[in-house]
Amino acid sequence: MQFDSESLRNAQLFIYPSVGSNLKNINTHNSVCNLLLAEVFEIQIYRTTGL
Repeated sequence: MQFDSESLRNAQLFIYPSVGSNLKNINTHNSVCNLLLAEVFEIQIYRTTGL
């Protein structure tokens, strides 16, 4: 599985729901989503390189 721009866009559409009005909740949500994305990338990098 490769992370091309299209799959990343789809992941963002899936992970980031429509914007609500509470900025604090949005920021918390984005932080959590960024952590999840980072974890997915780390797993992918590990599988690809063995590092």
